[in-house]
Amino acid sequence: MKLAIQSKNFILMLCVFLLSTYVTVFATSVQEFHSPEYISSDIAKISGKDENLGNLIELIQARDGSIREIYSLTDPEEIQRRLINSNHPFSGEDIYEIKTIIVTSPQNEYTPTEERILSSLSLRNLSRSQRWYFPDRPLRTSSYVAPGGTMTINESVAVTWNASVSVPLNVLTAQLGFSHTNTHSVSDAQHVQVDPGHRAYVTAWTLHERTTFDIYRVPLIGNATRDGNGRSYRPNGVRFDVIIR
Repeated sequence: MKLAIQSKNFILMLCVFLLSTYVTVFATSVQEFHSPEYISSDIAKISGKDENLGNLIELIQARDGSIREIYSLTDPEEIQRRLINSNHPFSGEDIYEIKTIIVTSPQNEYTPTEERILSSLSLRNLSRSQRWYFPDRPLRTSSYVAPGGTMTINESVAVTWNASVSVPLNVLTAQLGFSHTNTHSVSDAQHVQVDPGHRAYVTAWTLHERTTFDIYRVPLIGNATRDGNGRSYRPNGVRFDVIIR
């Protein structure tokens, strides 16, 4: 009889401990969540989607695994359509050519960890896509006259993300497989050749790998329920736009 009472007391104490741990984890998830800046779903765009980059004129894979794609757009109507669609200040002006250079770097393999039994949140339905950039966040803009010049990019760019509910950094890092506190080096150089009588305007952006995910809340007892969604953007390259007037 005494042994049965002790067993019941032990089970009761264990349940209280697990419940308090769950509450602590949940509270921590609310306190730890922060984002450098909230990212709206309609700000980021994927390079080449819903925009005419023109003809692929060069494709190079470097020894370090990075890939450089160079596109050229020379058709006047297509140039104006692209400028108008992007609300570019040069819309309606005489543009000779638009070159788009997309440089993507290899990334470390993902190493997501198994979901912890006491974690209150689970990230599921992960979907990853490349070549995303933020048109309103250029790294640099410059202009060059004949014979031309070189734009060099060497920046440290942070991972950015947003979520519709609070998510702790340790859950993002563990379940997406990469750190959300480290910065990533973004570096490249693009030479621009300019003929006499013309001027080139060069803009560079960070390219990102975007991961979308659903957020599920995992109770100690019962089924997980979907609680929201989010996006994470990991820097992985550079995009250059060269507009020649």
